[in-house]
Amino acid sequence: NEILWFYDDGTEESLNGNAVSEFCEDRDGRIWIATENGGLNLFDPVTGKVADFSDRSCNNIHALEIVGETLLIGTFSYGLDCMDLMTGKVTRYQNIPGDSTSICNNYVYAIHESSSGTIYVGTMSGLCTFDPDTGKFSKIDRFNNKFIYDINEDPEGNIWVAGKTDGIYVRFRDSKQWQHFTHDHDDPGSPMTDRFIRIYIDSAGDVWFCSEGAGICRYVGDGRFENYGCDEGLPAGIYFGILDD
Repeated sequence: NEILWFYDDGTEESLNGNAVSEFCEDRDGRIWIATENGGLNLFDPVTGKVADFSDRSCNNIHALEIVGETLLIGTFSYGLDCMDLMTGKVTRYQNIPGDSTSICNNYVYAIHESSSGTIYVGTMSGLCTFDPDTGKFSKIDRFNNKFIYDINEDPEGNIWVAGKTDGIYVRFRDSKQWQHFTHDHDDPGSPMTDRFIRIYIDSAGDVWFCSEGAGICRYVGDGRFENYGCDEGLPAGIYFGILDD
């Protein structure tokens, strides 16, 4: 089986930047690629060519999400960029001190549109929702000063949030309150750590979490987790992603 390798070789149609952070597929099957050192790229699987869109946003991008005809771009230190996929026009939203309707922080690490249409934006110091029609943000006070690294939704409509240093949060579909799960050394059913960087929903609807240093874990219900680390056969502690084929 052939493995195709796309990297920044300095030519016009090569990938711009080799520190790849995020993929996002549009309705035409094209893949938007975010990098941390080369900005935004667009890959066409039909032609095998990469187009450079680095001039549309900043050089360091951590999150992508398509909402309707808009590509939401989470940047490192420049806030949230919204690119109209029809015109290419970009609107930038940044934190404005004293303005409670602006984004809560300019370092954006996660963006997720829920099945109900709510757009969540996770930053280095908080979680907020975004209304693209008004350009306004609403801060969720439960996450003040929390480093949000990933956001996902399971098939039941439950919203999961991974904290880089603060454990796992969930808002179950029929609840208005967020629940918080953290590591408890004396409880083997708690998460194995408080440092999580990725949430994955598998084909069975199970929710998995990648940790920064302690392996992976799976939510099994009733506030309990199954933990898998080096003692269970994993070769390392840090995991950036999971995929069931």
